[in-house]
Amino acid sequence: MNTHIKISVFLCLSALLLAGCPELQPRFDTTGDYSGDFTVGFKNMKLVDGCGIEISLEQNVDALPLLNAQVNGTVTLSFDCILPEDLAGLLSEKSDVVAAALAALGGSDLATGLPGLLTIPPITLTGALLPDGTIELNTPNILDDCTEGECEKLGIVGKGEDVNDDGAMDTFSGTLAGTISTSLGILPIVGNFEVASQ
Repeated sequence: MNTHIKISVFLCLSALLLAGCPELQPRFDTTGDYSGDFTVGFKNMKLVDGCGIEISLEQNVDALPLLNAQVNGTVTLSFDCILPEDLAGLLSEKSDVVAAALAALGGSDLATGLPGLLTIPPITLTGALLPDGTIELNTPNILDDCTEGECEKLGIVGKGEDVNDDGAMDTFSGTLAGTISTSLGILPIVGNFEVASQ
């Protein structure tokens, strides 16, 4: 009798997988490039506001159920908003001159660190799209110990929305937290972000 029950359960599950359960299909496809702004701080105390963030995501919605909810991608943070516009423009246009001037003044560490502080190289993230549209992403090594000078750990949790019902995510907003490595050292970061498809 146990054998008959096992065979029946196996056949039922196989039929469901082959038919494709609608409730196991992702709410939308997150694949795409998104850009927007992020803030660093808590509630009413914002240390950084309006800096640029770019998120690039990939998802295979045609994969088997549950695997089709896996999301991979990168996030790039830019801290150029912490500088006045004219100074940020000068630094990007004349970076070699600024680096030479800082080196002459004994600030060679700052000269090499400033570009790395203003735009962080892309950070790789993995995670999942949950049935309610929540997306959870984090660096693959989020639970590992930090090594000297290497402590890039970032977690992002937010809600995605398909505004025009075309099956593709249009907006994504939520919170981010972790530590990022720059040439000036490790920076803790906690804040909010809001992006839209490009």
